[in-house]
Amino acid sequence: MQPVAEAAAALDGLGYERVKVHHGSTYRDTSTVIVCPTRGMIHHRVVNSWQGLIAPMNQKKAFLFAPADAHIRLLESIEAGPFDAVGGLYWTKGDFNMPMAYGDPAEYQRTGVLDFRPRDVRACLAAGQVMEVNGIAMGCTLYRMSLFRELAAPWFVTVADVVPDKGPQAFTQDLYFCERAKRAGKRFAVDMRGRVGHIDTNDGRVY
Repeated sequence: MQPVAEAAAALDGLGYERVKVHHGSTYRDTSTVIVCPTRGMIHHRVVNSWQGLIAPMNQKKAFLFAPADAHIRLLESIEAGPFDAVGGLYWTKGDFNMPMAYGDPAEYQRTGVLDFRPRDVRACLAAGQVMEVNGIAMGCTLYRMSLFRELAAPWFVTVADVVPDKGPQAFTQDLYFCERAKRAGKRFAVDMRGRVGHIDTNDGRVY
């Protein structure tokens, strides 16, 4: 039988070092429910990425439109940090792209004003860090089930209306959920190691 050290050395440089091994943790149930809404055709490049996803060891696997190690990266971050949901980083589509990492929790704590302005992610992105934010998108996101047990449904609603005493209000369904959750004391973050493309199905461009 080949010694473990020799077997591990034979894997050096093959890319497996990107996946971190958590010794003694695979007994825990980290099964994941994946929800992927769509209004129609799903691009074949997205499906290919979905089918190539690496699952956590000994856990139930579902499919996710994400980089191959995204599930493991997000699971790593959500277990290490005090976060209720962690998402990968991707950008809005269009001529003026913005990172979908919204709002500064420190400012919310200091002033009580909850904002969802896109953050400057350059430093965290270059370092591959996790950035805490007020709001995240749903394109590549891992949520704790406790969020849905503790917040009353409906969870995801698109709002475009005039609200009494507030005037015109507009919220996409992901930020609608984050706004309610933040006011309930929940915490969100973006893991800059998970960099996700936003595909334009009309011409195949990735933003």
